[in-house]
Amino acid sequence: MPYNPLHDKGFPSIGCQPCTRAIEPGEDVRAGRWWWENPETKECGLHNRKK
Repeated sequence: MPYNPLHDKGFPSIGCQPCTRAIEPGEDVRAGRWWWENPETKECGLHNRKK
């Protein structure tokens, strides 16, 4: 897989644009994914996790 330059800008885990943000130092590497969702029902339209 090619290297993505967003990794250099604080995006260790890259998904779709609205569901991904850069993380702060010390945050978990997945903290930038689905950051605005309730952890019990994370969904971005591409990925859907239901209980």
